[in-house]
Amino acid sequence: MASQGAFRRAGQALPNALSGGQRQRVALARALARDPKVLLLDEPFSAVDQVTRRRLQRELALLREQIDIPIVLVTHDLEEAAALADQICVLHNGASLQQAAPDALFRRPASPLIARLLDRHNLFEGVVVDVAGQRRLKWGTLT
Repeated sequence: MASQGAFRRAGQALPNALSGGQRQRVALARALARDPKVLLLDEPFSAVDQVTRRRLQRELALLREQIDIPIVLVTHDLEEAAALADQICVLHNGASLQQAAPDALFRRPASPLIARLLDRHNLFEGVVVDVAGQRRLKWGTLT
């Protein structure tokens, strides 16, 4: 994860003197010290600037390779979810709407609502029709 020097500096500082990134690293280290069966991270990067956020995301990706426990990451950041997740579960109003690998989820949302929640707004309606014995897509007046 972070270099030992960063932890050493954080270990010598008072809690209120730590940067947002250092606080997140300390919180993660405290959670891992308990040898958890699952790691739940609820919006772990929301209180840091973009540069620190990207750095922490890279560190989390490296950490995933080093530990052998499931990590549940709650985030509203679609790029973050796509970059870090093996599986994404789209939740809306307390209900799970779809779960899939990031690539599959973004390529084939199961409904227009899920597409909109994934910021995919270029939705088009069409129907499959039979034209001279061949299946064709009919979109408006076009086939």
